[in-house]
Amino acid sequence: MDEWNKYAKGTISAWEMEALCFYYHDHELANINNSRYGFVDFNKLPTEPEIDRTFTKGGRTINLYKLYKICGTCIAKNKNKSTVTLLTTTGVVDVKFKKEYFALFDKRISAKGEDGKKHIIEKSWFDRGSMIIV
Repeated sequence: MDEWNKYAKGTISAWEMEALCFYYHDHELANINNSRYGFVDFNKLPTEPEIDRTFTKGGRTINLYKLYKICGTCIAKNKNKSTVTLLTTTGVVDVKFKKEYFALFDKRISAKGEDGKKHIIEKSWFDRGSMIIV
């Protein structure tokens, strides 16, 4: 049972993402309750952003746009462009971050253990196979 827990932990979909970097069977997030958490299908959003509200400051009208939440599995990242590619249940989405935020979430936290070796405490949020909400 120890060997099973060490090498075969997870579902078939998790194994597919780890070994092949795609889902042959259902996506790991396929059975999530989207309406409960407020997730939307990115491909069904309008191409022009919807204005949530406007206000005037210094004689200028400033539009605030409506925000949406999506969830997916990270399949790639580009540090030069500060982008992450997410595989959602309905397709692939490229997400652009500000450089500061990308660096904040992409860092790996490690500490030196009692044995003198470096141990990873927290991996990057943008590692391949990480499931995130944006």
